[in-house]
Amino acid sequence: RDGDRIVGSAAIVHDATPEVVAAEERAAAEARFTAAFDQSSYGMALADPDLRVTAVNRAACRLFGRSERELLGDGWARFAHPDDRPAVEDLRARAGSSLRRIAEERRFVRADGDVVAVQIDLNLVQDPSGGPAYYMVQLHDVTARRLVEAELEHRALHDDLTGLPNRTLIAERLDLALAEAGGQGVGVVFVDVDGFSHINDVLGHEAGDRVLVELGQRLRRAVRAHDTVGRFGGDEFVLVCQDVDVDELAALARRVTDTVEAPILLRGRRTPVRVGLGITMSRPGSTSASLLSEADAAVARAKELGRGQAAVFDESLRARARALLEGEGALRTALDRGEVVPYFQPIVELASGRPVGFEALARWQRSGGTVAAAEGWIELAQRSGLIVELSELVLARAVAEAAEWQRRDPGRRLWVAVNLDASHLVEAHLPETVERVLTTGGLDPQLLHLEITETAVMQDLDASAAVLRALRDLGVHLSVDDFGTGYSSLSYLRQLPVDTIKVDRSFVAELATEHGDASIVRAVLGLGKALGLRCVAEGVETALQQRVLADLGCELGQGYLWSRPLAAPDARAWLDERLPS
Repeated sequence: RDGDRIVGSAAIVHDATPEVVAAEERAAAEARFTAAFDQSSYGMALADPDLRVTAVNRAACRLFGRSERELLGDGWARFAHPDDRPAVEDLRARAGSSLRRIAEERRFVRADGDVVAVQIDLNLVQDPSGGPAYYMVQLHDVTARRLVEAELEHRALHDDLTGLPNRTLIAERLDLALAEAGGQGVGVVFVDVDGFSHINDVLGHEAGDRVLVELGQRLRRAVRAHDTVGRFGGDEFVLVCQDVDVDELAALARRVTDTVEAPILLRGRRTPVRVGLGITMSRPGSTSASLLSEADAAVARAKELGRGQAAVFDESLRARARALLEGEGALRTALDRGEVVPYFQPIVELASGRPVGFEALARWQRSGGTVAAAEGWIELAQRSGLIVELSELVLARAVAEAAEWQRRDPGRRLWVAVNLDASHLVEAHLPETVERVLTTGGLDPQLLHLEITETAVMQDLDASAAVLRALRDLGVHLSVDDFGTGYSSLSYLRQLPVDTIKVDRSFVAELATEHGDASIVRAVLGLGKALGLRCVAEGVETALQQRVLADLGCELGQGYLWSRPLAAPDARAWLDERLPS
């Protein structure tokens, strides 16, 4: 410019391409984020640093059952479940402190009244200066998972048949009652059904199940609302009564007897039911274990007195209760110390005497060197609830030993048989336990035989059959032990995925003389053959029994004729003598 006259012009050219491209890329990224945010199948939200919601997607609205407008701002927190509302407010307070990441699970109430469990994941997004900009919120519906977990927790603490608290929950409730008792008394009543096995024998397991369910319902009607009614196991129930004195507990016992002993209609006929009661009251220093042992001792006294009797724990029963309690404690210690171990009794081909496997039998190696057979303490394990732990311990050690036999001589293919208790057959996790033990021990499933008694199976045929089928699917073999001593029929046996029956030693004993009666053994072997089952004779002690059994077509046998149960090293030595590598 020359004065007022423009004499020329100058231009500055700047290449704005990078800024334009960057702006376009930001716009494209924001568009992709918006699309992903809106169209995600998972609930998503954006919230300011104080956790006030600024945006929600459609999935979040579906999850909460609310409109976008209802959820924006502080609105979403109003829909928290009343029991979770304080925790939600605490969550908002912690978010305000600029925590980088928070993950919590909370319940919310939908517009339709349903409760939804939501996993909330908060991730803080920072601005360029490092300060809090906003929270990215991810919301996951975990209601179904929570329901499954709640069901599993309930089943772990309740009896499947009656729905009542099981042994574990009974002890927990009793511990709580004692802790809250103050100066008030806590009463425990053991209820034992008289002649329950006869009902099962005559009318079948379904009738027995109906009796137990009905008795559970009657007991709940007989006690007060805050008392606990539980199934201790088998045909035994336990009542835990808070804030009672001796007179009130006696009155409760009379009410229980009157309510429970009304006849039950079974298969069109009125069946009388009688129960024995064992009663005890708490005293200073009482524990759940001591009270349960006292009530157990008292109900044992009641049964000695006859049907339909009641007995109150007193000093004359203290020795019995103490023995039960001390016995349980000693057994727990033995399990912890590894004193309960499997001994192995050979199973052989009757025709040749060749070993084909061993049965693992639990033995208690007491301090001092004595070895106690299971007959002397297995009932203690059952009554104390230790039987499952004991059985799994024996199973694991037996599998490990059988795997060692295979490693020493893979050509032998010797199998090991392990007994399962009745309580195992209603444990849905048993197949997983067996699979884990086999994997850990390194044993071919085909070399494991699991033995169950027909009486155990009949306690809950449907549940037992389902567990047995799952075990069979693993590849293990299944045997019915002590066959002929229970009450199973041919129709029951055909429902079970078993491949072996074991002839009870009481029948084999009939073959001990030249004039012994072989008719029952012949019938059992004939049944096994008709069903395609292998037969093992137990308790073979003489060459005569071996010869008769072989002539009758029995394939396998075990007993003192070949060997007593042996400790693992002795079993290996016995095996090496008869099957040299």
